Amino acid sequence: MFGQGRTSLWIKIGAIFVLLLIYAGLWWRQTVVDRPQRECLALPGAVWQPKTHSCQLSPQALCEKGGGWWEPQGRSCAKVVSIPELTGRPRR
Repeated sequence: MFGQGRTSLWIKIGAIFVLLLIYAGLWWRQTVVDRPQRECLALPGAVWQPKTHSCQLSPQALCEKGGGWWEPQGRSCAKVVSIPELTGRPRR
C-alpha cells in the first residue's frame, strides 16, 4: 500500500514527542515544584505547608538557626552574651 511507510513514521515521531513531553513534565516537577519542599524538610524542625507552598520553622529551629539556646521548659530562646559585650568594656 502506498503511504503506509509514511504513516508509521509519523506514528513513531508522535510517540517520541509524547515521551519527550512526559519526561519534560517529570523533570519540571522534580526540579522546580518539589525542590522547595525537599529543602524545607531538610531543615530540622521545619514543617512544609502544602496549601500555601511555604515552609514554617518551629521556634526551636529559629532560635538555633540564630545562634541561641532553646530552653524547652520555658519555651524561651537565650543568647550567649560575653561580659565585655554586657558591660561595654573592651577586651583585654
